Amino acid sequence: MDLYENLKARVIELTHSQHAAPLLDQMFEHPFFQGVHLMFPADQKPSRQLVAGLLRTFRETGILKVVQEGSGRRARILALAELINLCEGKEVV
Repeated sequence: MDLYENLKARVIELTHSQHAAPLLDQMFEHPFFQGVHLMFPADQKPSRQLVAGLLRTFRETGILKVVQEGSGRRARILALAELINLCEGKEVV
């Protein structure tokens, strides 16, 4: 819970976006993911460009790590490394 609260405050401070917290929620549900598989409610759905910008900010600040680069039609795989490493009890990602 501490990790979630700390990251939530950090992503809101970094992005000033109303979509940052819902994006973080999805990342906690699926710590390994492809950006194209993120789902938002229809009435709160941000643009693809906004989501891409948020993910780029999260990568640049070390919140997300690239596990596998995309290639051709395959999207890159991202990971919420702190959560994965916390759950595993060691540095995995």
